[in-house]
Amino acid sequence: MNWRRQGSSEVAWHRSLYGRVVVGFFLLVAAELAVQGIVFVWLVERSDRAADAPLSQTFADRLSRALTANADLDVGMWISQLPGPEHVFVILRDGRTFGERRPPNGPVQTVIDQLQHPGDFPTRFRDWANSQYRGLPVVVGGQVVGALGIVPRTALERVGTQATALGIGLLILGTLVSSIFIVGPVRRRIQDLQRAVRLLGEGDSTARATESGSDEVADLASTFNSMADELAKRAMALTASDAARRQLIADVSHELMTPLTAILGHLETLSMAEVRLDDEKRQRSVAISIREARRLERLIGELLDAARLEAGGGELEMQEVALVRLFEQVVSRHEHDSRARHIRFVSSVANDATSVYGDAFRLEQALENVTSNAIRHAHDGGTIELKAEAESDHVILTITDAGDGIAPDQLPFIFDRFFKASSAKGVASRGSGLGLSIVKAIVTRHGGTVSATSTPNQGTTIRIELPAIRRGHMAEPVDSLSA
Repeated sequence: MNWRRQGSSEVAWHRSLYGRVVVGFFLLVAAELAVQGIVFVWLVERSDRAADAPLSQTFADRLSRALTANADLDVGMWISQLPGPEHVFVILRDGRTFGERRPPNGPVQTVIDQLQHPGDFPTRFRDWANSQYRGLPVVVGGQVVGALGIVPRTALERVGTQATALGIGLLILGTLVSSIFIVGPVRRRIQDLQRAVRLLGEGDSTARATESGSDEVADLASTFNSMADELAKRAMALTASDAARRQLIADVSHELMTPLTAILGHLETLSMAEVRLDDEKRQRSVAISIREARRLERLIGELLDAARLEAGGGELEMQEVALVRLFEQVVSRHEHDSRARHIRFVSSVANDATSVYGDAFRLEQALENVTSNAIRHAHDGGTIELKAEAESDHVILTITDAGDGIAPDQLPFIFDRFFKASSAKGVASRGSGLGLSIVKAIVTRHGGTVSATSTPNQGTTIRIELPAIRRGHMAEPVDSLSA
């Protein structure tokens, strides 16, 4: 069964949950990267300005004093003991260089040449000192013995810690923003759907999910609600079916118990030795027992017949059935009763409705049951009319009596099993209450419908609608009542 919403279609990507989440996360990541880039550039610029401090001059002076005090100073060890993260290097006049990070060989060789041939040394060295390495001379005893400089730290080294902290902060902030504005609403809607599912599973048939928006979650909620509605309908149908089953058992028990009680009562009377019965009373008890036994037999037969027809059991011998002949058979069967009560039968068959395709025995049974009810409710000296007419692609059979009619509040139930309608004057119907339910089952097996109309003090009309014969294509019988 399709439980999707009526008119539901594929959700447009920009309105779907997937599209909104993708766009939301894309904008969030783009914003985080933009903020992080701006702050990173600002930190780099600030660190460059801070690096202008004359650290190289301070270190050069300290190295000059250290070499003056100790000509055999281990320059490499001295550099490793300097405070701060700067990468200090030293170039001595004899060509030795110290420091973990040094300039390229070209600038280093230039400084060595300047130290070994100090012709125009002050000017050239000053230019080199203003470069990115901020090189300055190391002076011992008034003579330049080397140069000290600082290799600039990379941008990552200068602002790596701040950039990492910034990235972690933006990640936490982005997670919070996505939780509040992207994931949060979806989570709340899914929780609402989970709540509805849980309540429905616990037996609350009124539980429904909130349908809001036009994305996949809304479509899922709508599908769930449609499923819940269908389950509620089926639960109601099962409840009604169970009630009908219980009522059927009660009705069957009551209908069977009445003749059975009469039979047992008379048989017990006949079997009592202390009770002396003359031949007339004995024959009367036997006759009543036989009559009630036949009534019981007829009731059981009708029950089995109704159950078999409604369940689709029993093969129908489908053939073309002439309606004139069918009406004659029905009328002739009730000739004795109608003559005794001066009831007149009137039948008519239209030229375009002379026959139907069906089981002759079952159709006669259906008309027989309807006609029996009509005679039962008709006034003495009244008229019962049987008519066959064509209407569109159907043949309409109507049986009309001129009786008291059926009470309006009981008319919708006259085709239910064991329902005994009262007339408009309140007179209860005789019979088993199965006749019209069998009529409905027979007509349904033939692919038709049956209905009733009644007017108080004027009579009742039963309308049987059967498919008309289409030459070259005979209708097939319906297999079951549910079809």
